[in-house]
Order: sequence, then C-alpha cells, then structure tokens
Amino acid sequence: MILINLLPEEYIEKKLTIPIPLKEIGLGILAFLGVLLIFVIVHTQGLQRDASTLDTELKAMAPDLAQSEQLIREMNQELIPKKNFIDQFQKPEAHWDQILNFISDSLPDGVWLTSLMLSDSPLLNIQIEGLAKPYKSRSPIGLVGDFITEAKKRLEEFAGDTKGSVFDIQTFTQQKDMEPVKLTQFVVRFQKKAGR
Repeated sequence: MILINLLPEEYIEKKLTIPIPLKEIGLGILAFLGVLLIFVIVHTQGLQRDASTLDTELKAMAPDLAQSEQLIREMNQELIPKKNFIDQFQKPEAHWDQILNFISDSLPDGVWLTSLMLSDSPLLNIQIEGLAKPYKSRSPIGLVGDFITEAKKRLEEFAGDTKGSVFDIQTFTQQKDMEPVKLTQFVVRFQKKAGR
C-alpha cells in the first residue's frame, strides 16, 4: 500500500527532527546525571552506615568515657593541693630583709622588740611584740603610736600603696611594772588586706 499526501505543501505537518550531534550530547548529559545520582545515593548510604557504626562505637565507649572523667576528677582532687603547695615555692619571695629594715628603722628611742613573726601564707602577716619605756617627755603609749604610724607608712610605700589602705592593724597594749621603770608591753599585727 502506498500512502500519498494530496495536501498542498504549506498544510503538510513537518516532523521535528533533532540533529544527531544534539541527540548524542543530550543523551550524554542524561547518562552523566544518572551516574551522578547513583554515586550520590551510594555515597549517602555509605555515610549513613559509617555514622551508624560510629554511633554504636560511641555508645560502647560511654562507660569508659564516664570512668575516664571520674578518674580525671579524682586526679584533680589529689593533684590540685600538691600543685598549690608547689606554687607556694614558686611565688616571688617576700623581701623579708627590706621589711625587717623598715620595722627597725621605724623604732623610736625608748621602744624595742621582743618578738617578730613574719608570714606570707596566704597574705602578708606581720606580728610585732615589744616593750616601750618613757623617753624624754614622751609617754610609752605615744612612742608605740609613733612606731605603728611610721611602720605602717613604710610598709604601705613598700607595697606600692599611697592611700594607706593596704594593711589591717590590730594593737594590744598592757602596762608592766618592772622596778624601777614602768614599761608598756605591746603587740601589733599588720595583715595585708585580701585583693591588695
């Protein structure tokens, strides 16, 4: 059977033909996208398996991790006091010689020391005990007051404070009869304030 189209040429439907090179390029791109899609799917499944494996391993390690954290806490409880003890020896030393010079240079005539205790743990603490006797027209209490004022001034200059608020001072005095002179016994404690 023979098909004959009797319609004029302008009415004949023309079939759309795609040139062969464009077909090959389109098929190539489609094939590439298909391979890429397969690769992404396979890779995603691999990552999910790896994540699942890591999650299982993490859950298996949880008791060991808790035990390790407990061990670290115990070690810290044991080592921190030792570290603090060692740090005390690494602190810069107090300049005891200068402090002793300040105290002795602050002594007025008629006042002498009987005991001196120095400590810098944890704060600088100086306890001074001594005796005072009347000297010239000055009473022993006045001489002790002069000593405390001068010692405080020198110690605060040494500590780098000019406002006079570095040390707390506690004082105790008591009269003693030592024939033939009445003496005043005194105790003065200079303690450096925290944070200064």
